[in-house]
Amino acid sequence: MSEATCALQLTRRYHVPPAEVWRALTEPASRTRWLGAVPAELRTLRDGEVLQLVLDDSVATIELRPDGGGTVLVLEHAGIPAPTGMRAMRLWTEALAAFEEQL
Repeated sequence: MSEATCALQLTRRYHVPPAEVWRALTEPASRTRWLGAVPAELRTLRDGEVLQLVLDDSVATIELRPDGGGTVLVLEHAGIPAPTGMRAMRLWTEALAAFEEQL
């Protein structure tokens, strides 16, 4: 029997343009400051709009949408082992708070 999984979705709004948010997401030094030393492969699905972070056992997708002069960020993390779902929610909430400081 396979292990149960869960998913989460977080939405944030930033008062900076998508290009600035994209840069903060993808530049290695910035990514280390908000994501820490989490081993993740970064894949660009649509340049400037959608990227994936491939983690050990799951995938997080981050999509950016223009919102007036700002940006809406939607993070969807799927395939999280169910026993660690609440921990993942806490870690992403903390990571996005640290990310906001990078903008």
